[in-house]
Amino acid sequence: MSKVLFAFITLQILISLTGSASKQDITAETLAVQSSFASNEQTDTYADDLQLAERYEPVFYFHPDEVYLPQPVDVVMGISRLRQSKHLWFDTTLLNSFTAHALFTQSSDETFFLDQWFGDIGSSEYANYSSHKAVYQSSISPEVGGPQPLIYAHIMHNIDPEYTSIQYWIFYFYNDWFNKHEGDWEMVEVILLAGEQPGWVIYGQHHGGVRRSWATTPVEGGTHPAVYVARGSHANYFAGGEVYVYVQDIGNRQLILVDRTGASNRLLPQITLLPTRAELSANPEAWPGVEWLSFRGRWGETAVYGDFNGPYGPADKGTQWDDPYTWGIGQPLDRETWYKNRLRIEITGPDETQAQIWITDAIGQKLVGSESIGNLALLHSEPPEKVLVKVEGSPSIPEDITVYWPDSAGGTVTRTLYSGLMLDTSGHAQLEISADHVISVSSTAQLSLIPRQIGSYKEIWDAPDSVLVSSTLPIQDILAGLLLSLLISLVPVILLVAILYWVDQYQKGPIKLFAVAFSWGAIPALLVAFSVQLFFKIPANLMGSSALEAIRLGILAPVVEEILKAAGILFIYWRFRRDINDVLDGIFYGAVVGFGFAFISNLFRYTGDFFSLGFPALNLSFVALRTVHVLNHGLYTAIFGAFLGFASQVKSRRRFWTLLIGGLVSSIATHALQNLLSNNLVGLNAFTVVVTIAGTLVLWVVGGWSLVQQRRLLRTELQGLVHETL
Repeated sequence: MSKVLFAFITLQILISLTGSASKQDITAETLAVQSSFASNEQTDTYADDLQLAERYEPVFYFHPDEVYLPQPVDVVMGISRLRQSKHLWFDTTLLNSFTAHALFTQSSDETFFLDQWFGDIGSSEYANYSSHKAVYQSSISPEVGGPQPLIYAHIMHNIDPEYTSIQYWIFYFYNDWFNKHEGDWEMVEVILLAGEQPGWVIYGQHHGGVRRSWATTPVEGGTHPAVYVARGSHANYFAGGEVYVYVQDIGNRQLILVDRTGASNRLLPQITLLPTRAELSANPEAWPGVEWLSFRGRWGETAVYGDFNGPYGPADKGTQWDDPYTWGIGQPLDRETWYKNRLRIEITGPDETQAQIWITDAIGQKLVGSESIGNLALLHSEPPEKVLVKVEGSPSIPEDITVYWPDSAGGTVTRTLYSGLMLDTSGHAQLEISADHVISVSSTAQLSLIPRQIGSYKEIWDAPDSVLVSSTLPIQDILAGLLLSLLISLVPVILLVAILYWVDQYQKGPIKLFAVAFSWGAIPALLVAFSVQLFFKIPANLMGSSALEAIRLGILAPVVEEILKAAGILFIYWRFRRDINDVLDGIFYGAVVGFGFAFISNLFRYTGDFFSLGFPALNLSFVALRTVHVLNHGLYTAIFGAFLGFASQVKSRRRFWTLLIGGLVSSIATHALQNLLSNNLVGLNAFTVVVTIAGTLVLWVVGGWSLVQQRRLLRTELQGLVHETL
């Protein structure tokens, strides 16, 4: 669908800019109010919890290319609509703007969602990363006066009953990774054991998370876990400057996906505490600014495929929120999930839990990217030809040592097991390790057995952010999907054209003329319009901010598309003037041109979504929405056709061109107005239904009127014939 009017967008931008200028003050006021409960009996508990959250607050590091920072949810409230997915209907707008308190008072469920909206569908579509980035950098980022970095903390005491969970919930404006979506909730959890001693740290990553013991977690200042945030996806990792590669099925594609972390822009944000929903409902005045917690919908636009949906909020994460200890302990160790392509040296055996191991270079100097995780030494960079390994443990207890040596050039990792490592009497050993052997450097340490190579395996070291590996659908399913896309694009259009042809009972135009009109709409008009819009959708940083503004005007698509479709009708009128000699003829041929345009548009959309998202993309609701899109395009162009049909009956050349220009302006205005209304109407009522299906209603009205007029004309002529016969 096309863009909305410039005046409306200008107003939205001004509201967004003025809202951003005050959000920082609002956030500061919220913190002050929440921190002050002077006369409230919860004062001591709140203060203690806030102090506990601040003590173990994570310190965040970002990739140098990261755009988005953790901020309060205020960042989406000035530029989002509250919408709801309706069964057997299209998404319905409930509120065009809202506050945290409005979300508290508005009952909601999983069918509700927030839609970041900059005034039109094209630039606001969740996958259009360039427009989201441009809006963020111009009015929302802390660098331009937006809200300062902030995270939310939720604390649960007396779990099982010895544990305390501190969850840090992080909100980002946009997820700019492969699965682009609006809004992004991430989480870091610290589990305190009895006596509030830190025991475990869990970092959320995509559909789950990974954990480490507190002793093996990188910590700053004694209590602040270091979190390395992946560029775009905002998944949290324990190591910076690392590339995390894994294979995942997305729709019909098997992809190599990549997360990249850096070590830039150190950040220790402000903290706001979150209550439970029960606490919020019982005393909302005590929690100003976090009333949004009651909202049960998605924090971004919905999509066909789950990974592209906006996420649900913290309190709707199921076990992750309700039973954080069980969820956290159930996550795998990060060493078992990642680093399969890195140099790993691991001590195993009876005393492995007590062993400590470190890697240095050949002369004992620390290697960049080396890390000791208890009995595992890890190198987050390419290894030199040989390394020194220092081991501490219990003396006189034989241990095994397993070496994973990577060969990035060959794309393999070799695993070798060495048995019988005996530490000296002080519990130490120093080994020299290379790709093919281990040498004991400590005179008293021993390797009693010959090394045994376990084998090697293939690995991936780096890749573009996403790489297609193969289609996960067999060829017959791909062909079935393409055929289905063609059928659901073509069949509704053929039925509509057939209805128009049947309605024109008195003076049917030749079928070939209908075919010409349909072809003009389907091929040249769409291709030219598609090329123009593609040019204006180039990311703003490649061609300047004017591209984004041009899209936002809401004029580009209606003007370009209606001019091109009008040109098709004028061509028909020029070549076949006798066949367009009244208003009905103009309406019919105009509608057919619009149907042809919408047919190819739908075909491109269906096939593109199928290849990306599979059969779920071709669902009944989406097909119904695109069919309404066909009818609306028929309406826009039929308006110009009606003016042309009327103009064909006038003798004045000046009036002829005046009517043509008036028809073109009317079709463009109707196109833009219908988009404007459909994007701004609130609620599901008779008026919104009429606006949404305007093209459908007009088709039936025109068809009925045409039949009545033609039968009246036939009755009049037949009466004359009967009278003459008699």
